[in-house]
Amino acid sequence: MLRKKARNRRVEITIYEKPKPKEKPKPVVVAKDTCNRDTTVLVGNGLYLTIGICELKKICPRGAENCIRIKKYTSMEDIINSGAPLKTAKGEGFNWAGVYEVKMPGDTCAKTPMSISMNVDGATYKKAKLMVYTKDGEASLKPDKNKRLSVNKGKDKIKISFPATCNGTVYICGTTGKTKHAEIIDKTKNAEEVFVTSASTMAIIPGTKIKNGKWVVNYAKIEDPMLTIRLKDGETVVSDIDMNNIRKMKKPGELRKKYKVKTKHVRG
Repeated sequence: MLRKKARNRRVEITIYEKPKPKEKPKPVVVAKDTCNRDTTVLVGNGLYLTIGICELKKICPRGAENCIRIKKYTSMEDIINSGAPLKTAKGEGFNWAGVYEVKMPGDTCAKTPMSISMNVDGATYKKAKLMVYTKDGEASLKPDKNKRLSVNKGKDKIKISFPATCNGTVYICGTTGKTKHAEIIDKTKNAEEVFVTSASTMAIIPGTKIKNGKWVVNYAKIEDPMLTIRLKDGETVVSDIDMNNIRKMKKPGELRKKYKVKTKHVRG
């Protein structure tokens, strides 16, 4: 007997699952480095301090006010009275932009140099040939090779900046040269110090006492050179002696007569 084969009714079902999407890695949150930014604060009349913002917070946690102080001497009388050396080891005087005393809390020092800036007159800067100076012993100054004066020139004013890291005094000035020679005789013998000065570029050139009552001053070509005399009583007076009006000898650079300074020649 013939048997009929049963029809194969199997159903094969293939399921294709859609692959799960790969999760994107979450972005790594990087904290902003605020310590690579600088901030500028006013630290005195016309003086600005630029310093790293985190450095400032570390040095002055209570704020910059009355924390970092810069005392400046920018008038002729202030510079003379500051006790700053007023000549180089070779006896040259200076054109001055000022003397700046930097004072921070205790013995604090900044890890990276701060920048102290101010505006100066363009004509004065050009004549003065300013640089950063430091003490050369106790009696003279020399260029500071570790500090460079930065200059940003504007139309009328020039912005100058110098670096500072720790407490100390910075001298911003430029030499005047010493091509001229003057001999001053003080018959009153009351002169404690004698200077040739100029208000146009604030030049101060100290004289050297040779013997009792006799002074020698070496200076270069400066505008309207005058004598400044400090008397033994501590008073500083400016004389009415115009150095340009004293007759010169035929030999360049020497004066024909030694000017005799008397009380009547001096005004307070």
